[in-house]
Amino acid sequence: MLLWIHPVVQSLTAILALYVLKLGFARLASRHFGKQTVFRWDRHVRLGKLVVAVWALGGAGGLIMTYIAYGKIFTESLHFRIGIAILVLLLVTWLTGTRMNRRRGQSDILPVIHLANNALLLILIAIQLVTGIGIVQSALLK
Repeated sequence: MLLWIHPVVQSLTAILALYVLKLGFARLASRHFGKQTVFRWDRHVRLGKLVVAVWALGGAGGLIMTYIAYGKIFTESLHFRIGIAILVLLLVTWLTGTRMNRRRGQSDILPVIHLANNALLLILIAIQLVTGIGIVQSALLK
């Protein structure tokens, strides 16, 4: 049962992250492309914080599951290495998002950094989903 909690929660959070990205694109379109859009700032921030928190806790949960399954926390797997990179990117997301939320509309470059960081984050999450499926499959075959 525990084997399924981490991948299911992380996958559902990835879907929520895509929605948060969609909300953020409204700001990008209005700020940088001159389109008239409604940016739901509070919803974007609230759900973005939820995504960051769940993914960070999921990273901790993944480390716990690794320890339970293999008796160690650090492994040489691609899934582990990308997971560590994701934790760093989550910190950048949180720092840039918090700064922008406190100083709304005062920066032109910070939102671009925030978006680029989060685009990379979502690419790594997609890789994690693929590598995670392999981990779950190998665990089921044991």
